[in-house]
Amino acid sequence: MRVGKMPRRLLWLWITTLLACANAAGVPESAVLSAATNAVRSRLVLVYADLSASVPDTAWDRPMVRLAGELTPGDRLVLLPISDRAPERPLLDTVIPGSGADRVSVRLGLSTRESRRRATGTALALGSLMRARVGAAREGSAARHTAIVDAVCHAVQVGQSNRDREVVALVLTDGIEESGFANLAHSRPKVQDAIHLARTLRASGNCTAAPSWPRIRLVGLRHSTDTPALTRWWGVLLQELSYPLRAEDVSSHPLGSLLGTERDALMAVRDPGQGVASSARGGRR
Repeated sequence: MRVGKMPRRLLWLWITTLLACANAAGVPESAVLSAATNAVRSRLVLVYADLSASVPDTAWDRPMVRLAGELTPGDRLVLLPISDRAPERPLLDTVIPGSGADRVSVRLGLSTRESRRRATGTALALGSLMRARVGAAREGSAARHTAIVDAVCHAVQVGQSNRDREVVALVLTDGIEESGFANLAHSRPKVQDAIHLARTLRASGNCTAAPSWPRIRLVGLRHSTDTPALTRWWGVLLQELSYPLRAEDVSSHPLGSLLGTERDALMAVRDPGQGVASSARGGRR
């Protein structure tokens, strides 16, 4: 019993020492406490996977494996589909096993070789499970349209109801909106159309987050004629909704952390880019 408690005692002793040293160096104690709290606090990670037939498997299968490696003990992962309507039920809802002390150990690089080995095994299993769930959902989906905007607004609503925790929404999609909001499949995305849509959404009150936005990242964007225009379209839409957009939040081939948070910077892996999966079929459902 005593031996088992020693690593955690040493960990918290280290944090206490850090607080004392920081205070002596003139660093506000509140700042250090905030950093320690963020390391312990669990996240809600929402993953939206585009089920459209035109989206290659590589738009979400490799990112899911990468994502699984960025999750830390206590994080709650909710996997949701993007189809012709707002997500109604998750494809997967799970919590990464571990305690607050385990989370701090991971974030401070104090994990043992054995704990890292277990974490790697868990990440591989979780990545495979997510890929299987999305693959099965796409095979069983007959959706004729793709409401990506609905997924973004869903993330906003979830973030508003979970203000006491960090919420990150990862949207794995080619960005081709085909819904009552817009049809970007066969036309060049226009900035003015994005501005008009944002005004419509703001007026409805269903897609605004006031000062508290979850982190939203759209990954995998590609357009048959003009991908840069599509990227601008989504960036303008989010900005017009008052989202604090960062350059890496809307991208084709993400580099660095998929979740885009500081705590994941050390786990960042360079993405070799999307390929074309043999199972991808022409046209969208």
